[in-house]
Amino acid sequence: MVARNLPLTVFDEKVLQRYLFFVLHSEEIADGDAKSKMRKLGNYPNNFNLIIPEVEFYNIKRKKAKGGLEKKISYGKHVELKKYKPDFVVYPKCDAKRLGPLSGEGVFIEVKWNYEKNFEDHQWMALLFHRNSIVASLNEPTESEWKAFVRKKSLQLQDQYPALKHEDWLVNAENHIEHYHIKSSHFRDWTIRNIGLLVNSQLNIGRKRYWLMLMSKGMKKNWDRMMENHSKRPFWAWVNEGMNLTELMKMKEGDEIMFLEAKSVASGRGRWGNKVSGKDGSDKQLEKLPYQVKGMYHLSIQSRTGKSGYHCHLGDDEISTFFEDCTNNCKHFGCNGCGRGVKRSMNNVQWPHFVRMKIIGSIHEPKEWKELLRGKLGRRLGSCGSAPNTPAELTDDEFNGLRGKILAEKIRP
Repeated sequence: MVARNLPLTVFDEKVLQRYLFFVLHSEEIADGDAKSKMRKLGNYPNNFNLIIPEVEFYNIKRKKAKGGLEKKISYGKHVELKKYKPDFVVYPKCDAKRLGPLSGEGVFIEVKWNYEKNFEDHQWMALLFHRNSIVASLNEPTESEWKAFVRKKSLQLQDQYPALKHEDWLVNAENHIEHYHIKSSHFRDWTIRNIGLLVNSQLNIGRKRYWLMLMSKGMKKNWDRMMENHSKRPFWAWVNEGMNLTELMKMKEGDEIMFLEAKSVASGRGRWGNKVSGKDGSDKQLEKLPYQVKGMYHLSIQSRTGKSGYHCHLGDDEISTFFEDCTNNCKHFGCNGCGRGVKRSMNNVQWPHFVRMKIIGSIHEPKEWKELLRGKLGRRLGSCGSAPNTPAELTDDEFNGLRGKILAEKIRP
């Protein structure tokens, strides 16, 4: 009789990847040690601009006989292997050019439960060839044990590809790749803290979220420019700030978001913030502050099933640089041939965090401004209207209540 049992494995490697991505961006005290340990690695940038998951890496692109494109990595000496997608590319802040599939220069991170298993040769080859790379896993080798393992792998690859046996990146592989130990107890604690978000994402359930974005006069110009050319598939990008990424990572398919042309009138200068008479305002004081609204755009978040609504847009097309100025800080957004500088790479891009959407219902664009009081949205409105213009999360009732106030006609005496 053949024995049967139930597997006890709950998570796959994607959860470990998500853990590391969140930890590297976390400002929580509980994640401080794990974050600090990564920063101590020589290959990890002291000051990174961006971390992007699963970026394709290749240096050959040719047409297939049956159509489509074939992407491969050439290692020289007539050795070619399939393209590689590191779990993360970490882009240090520098003046790299926006070239190649990475749209800049970055450090590769590969995440594994156990680096001795399920690690394909083409992954090892790409990591070693790229040189500045990191393997993160639950293994806990000493430095000498790690170097010995990499050296052993290097010798295996040299036997497999003898034409490369004199290449420095392969012969001295242990000098170019580092190991990061993921502490199992911290991974467990992080999982417990985030179990609700993980389960909702896995099952594609969970409550719908509602978001609000306030647009200043300058932002509204960019919004109009975007809608003029992309009204069927509108998008928006947020500046590269940690607070923005924290909220954008919560957005998912079907969430609703309201973009509101609005200005504060409390200070008389159109500034938002949460101060009253130069001091931090109380909740009651902020509730009474007036503001004015005009255009309103009601949209739903679009994404691939099971994916975050947020993404970074690589490449060199119009959308990728739609909100960027060039490296010479000119005033021509879009960097499409102004001639005063070059397009920003992912190493110094300023507006990399994108969300795609679709319009719900009719666009509301009255000619006159309408004055409202902040009410219970007081502090959130002040934060959303101020740099870095992080989207504010509202409840269902708050979201629809605000829409109702904006759409309501004035009651005539």
